[in-house]
Amino acid sequence: IIINPNLEIMQNPLTVSALSKSIDRLTIEKSLPAGYSMFSGLIAPELNLCGNKYSHYINEYSQSSLNSDEAKNEYMQAIKEVGKNLNGSTLMYVNESKSGNMAIKIAASWQKNLDAYINTEEVSLNEMKNRIKIGNYTVALYPIGYETTDAEAALQQFLSYDKSNIFGIQNEDFDSLMEKAQSESNADKKAKLL
Repeated sequence: IIINPNLEIMQNPLTVSALSKSIDRLTIEKSLPAGYSMFSGLIAPELNLCGNKYSHYINEYSQSSLNSDEAKNEYMQAIKEVGKNLNGSTLMYVNESKSGNMAIKIAASWQKNLDAYINTEEVSLNEMKNRIKIGNYTVALYPIGYETTDAEAALQQFLSYDKSNIFGIQNEDFDSLMEKAQSESNADKKAKLL
């Protein structure tokens, strides 16, 4: 799930936390289309790192668990602080990815657990990429795929200065950690940095 970091309501960390904590991941996981897997973070556990699967280095690969009460409290606090809510916003999903059922269940989780009424919109992958690039979206269910099986290379698309970063993500801490990981030769230390 990619959020628009330029929207005032999404700049509040409580909003992002509430969205994450209010998703019933067990229900969502049951509706994943063939070829998809659920994981937490940007590196799929089956990607390679120094000759092993990334999951070899990372013992716990946890999802944020459903905590609807805490999520609702955080969302209400964010609304109070920002003076805006997410009602009427849209969750985009890609029509080619067969993720419509999943998008509907995510939006239903937000409605049930946050009282946030978010619509769903089916778009092509090209339209989604263009809208994310220009910032014309609120939330997107973006199918992250990798043209590589290498964990380190998969993260490069999120570097602030990388031309494939269409998400508008700019984070100096992330960039610094990636640069350290790229120069690290010890596999365990590289995995920790990633």
